[in-house]
Amino acid sequence: MTTPAEPPPLDPDDPFSVHFHREPLGLVGVSIVALLDASASPETSAAWQESVAWLRAEGRPVELIFKAVDPTAPRLGAAIQEAAEAASQPIVAIATTAAPPGREHWGPLLKALDQADHVWARRPSTTPTSVGRWMARAVRRLVFGVPLWDVHAPLSLHRVERLRAIPLQSGSSFVDVELPAKATFLGHVLDEAAVPPLAGTTWSRGRFRDLRLVFKTPTFHREPTGIDDDSRPLEPAQGEPERADGPGGEDRQDPEDFRAADPGALQDDQAQALDELRQG
Repeated sequence: MTTPAEPPPLDPDDPFSVHFHREPLGLVGVSIVALLDASASPETSAAWQESVAWLRAEGRPVELIFKAVDPTAPRLGAAIQEAAEAASQPIVAIATTAAPPGREHWGPLLKALDQADHVWARRPSTTPTSVGRWMARAVRRLVFGVPLWDVHAPLSLHRVERLRAIPLQSGSSFVDVELPAKATFLGHVLDEAAVPPLAGTTWSRGRFRDLRLVFKTPTFHREPTGIDDDSRPLEPAQGEPERADGPGGEDRQDPEDFRAADPGALQDDQAQALDELRQG
């Protein structure tokens, strides 16, 4: 679900307004997950250090996580999930570009994320490219509900807790479709921000397998991990869980409730009643 161009002021009585409202993140840190081809030159990491200089100059802590991608077995979804779980900052940036972005790319995306859960860079396109994007977007929106124009954007920003909530099954660059599709299904707020040209990398090995997997058997439940989760109970439950019918089986609608009764009590009552009749 995408954000309106200019979100209306928050109205607590309006469910639409409440759904689209996001508290601005401010000058928080960014964990950058750089998915680089395994053949990338060592100079690439040095170039990334220069790219994030503007973020640090703003006062943002920056964490760089490099993930080498094997073109014969990309495992992009697993790499993104592992990096998101390990991220130490409130914002996670996913980049698939060997030419690191600059201030002109970071600025619009960070501003848009104040109103959304996930933001993708939308690069300019020529007329033929625009027509192709329009046709592909129509199909993706019909089949998977993905509203993005530039689905293979080489840079996207995500609120870390929202990204962690999305289980990813794709190994190839089909993850670029899977992630926004599941985010839309889960009710997250998506947006795109216009940026200057930025080259990206896609990995097609296993794309059709991923398409069939996500289309036929999509997963929306994350398996528990060893990472602490704020939603977990503060301490383990003590004793046996209480049943819905109450601790004493008051509604007596469960077979165990009947087995718990003492059969001798009914027999004693009958014998006592017979004695009283004889004495009377």
